[in-house]
Amino acid sequence: MDAETRDDVRLEAVLTRLETVLHEENRRIGRDVDFDLKASNAAKSRCLYDLTQIARAVDNQSFSATAARRLEAAKGLLVENERKVGAHVAAVRAVSDLIKDAMREAEADGTYSAEQYRYAEF
Repeated sequence: MDAETRDDVRLEAVLTRLETVLHEENRRIGRDVDFDLKASNAAKSRCLYDLTQIARAVDNQSFSATAARRLEAAKGLLVENERKVGAHVAAVRAVSDLIKDAMREAEADGTYSAEQYRYAEF
């Protein structure tokens, strides 16, 4: 097997893994409470690292037309993933802010807080 063929085979394997991870994450994020986003992100990061290593090894040689199409498709999946992860992070931040606000309001319910009590003059 020549170097170009070997690079295409490695690229195809990494792209298959990456597509699988992205499809699964895009499908489950924000919908499945048991989805392990941390594990998915680790797998996605590993795929992207491997993809970067392959791209460096190729050293400006062109990939096959099939590989180029799959790279373009993976790029589209990454754009969709970025949008979904961003929406998920925004939702988590909004819920966190609601909880913080509710806690502040509960502390300011007309009773003395620990901080107010500490500085009260007797």
